[in-house]
Amino acid sequence: MTDPTPLPDQQLAAIEARLAAATPGPWTVSEDYDDVLDSQGAHLASYWNPSSRIRNGEFIAHARADVPLLAGEVRRLRAEVAAAREDTASGPAVKATRYTVNCLPEDSIDSHVFEITVEYRGHDRWAVTRHSQCLAADGTWDWEMRPSERENDWLDTHRFDLDTALKLAREQAPLVTVNGFTVADALRMAAERSAAERPASVPGL
Repeated sequence: MTDPTPLPDQQLAAIEARLAAATPGPWTVSEDYDDVLDSQGAHLASYWNPSSRIRNGEFIAHARADVPLLAGEVRRLRAEVAAAREDTASGPAVKATRYTVNCLPEDSIDSHVFEITVEYRGHDRWAVTRHSQCLAADGTWDWEMRPSERENDWLDTHRFDLDTALKLAREQAPLVTVNGFTVADALRMAAERSAAERPASVPGL
């Protein structure tokens, strides 16, 4: 079981010191898996255990490259945690996660059905959506897939930076149709309703 206790800075520094003092890599194993060799083929260590020499040999040889990667990742993650703590200490984070794009006025009774949304989906990527559909980079609409089914190829064509997402939404907004009615139809009907509701003027006034 992994020890949940955080790795002390002193221990991490000791690991990095041993790493710096070790023979530079890459290391390899000999063909018979009896010896560990440096990058010039010079002998570093020998061992003999018929039941585990292949597994252990691969582990030891790869450790010369694996340990620096792991130590670097620990440092990177600690820096991210420290930065996050600084942000939290300065106050709660505020981030807009949803924009609406619409050719109809906000107070129109049909506004919601002609609305396109630009929604934040994490990692600085945004989706352009309408109801349960998601816009692709080529201008086509697809049904939004379940998260478990969203492979990288699909995400690459359906997720954008914010400026691109807003641009695509603005381009699509005038093209929205609802039950065969276009944006122009909806605007015309809204104007007709407004005219019908306007009180008639009194002659001479």
